[in-house]
Amino acid sequence: MAVRYRAEQGDAEAQFDLGIGYASGSIGLVDHTEAAKWLLKAAEQGDENAQFAIGAHFQRGAGVPEDHVLAVQWYRKAAEQGNRTAPFNLGYCYEVGEGVTKDLVEAFAWYSLWLKNDSDPEAVKACADLAKSMTSQQISEANKRTEELRAQISAKLRSSDK
Repeated sequence: MAVRYRAEQGDAEAQFDLGIGYASGSIGLVDHTEAAKWLLKAAEQGDENAQFAIGAHFQRGAGVPEDHVLAVQWYRKAAEQGNRTAPFNLGYCYEVGEGVTKDLVEAFAWYSLWLKNDSDPEAVKACADLAKSMTSQQISEANKRTEELRAQISAKLRSSDK
């Protein structure tokens, strides 16, 4: 298998592909332990999609011990590299206090960042539902925080392109 050989040689893209193959069963069997092993290798090399995927594995305890703190750390790394879905997962973690202290302002900010990345109806609903339990001051703070996050992520992306 050419992908396995490249993965074993340290190719992050191949490691991600192999991890996803094991997670989905597209290579013939589902093995979450093998999936997590390869996704973690790719994530540690900075692959944003692998960072998101290993975060999900830690959040669910799929092939690794369930660890919400690590899930949040990996989601944040992925989001900071521009992963389009990681902000939703971070928003959820902040909304329910999973791996972080519950913080509706931070949750709304991450959901809003995701909404601006992807106008998915689920994003619109998440923001609208959360806003119902927030004060106007909290929403204002969250909107400011969204812009801070956007600026921070944009600056990181620009500096990594150099």
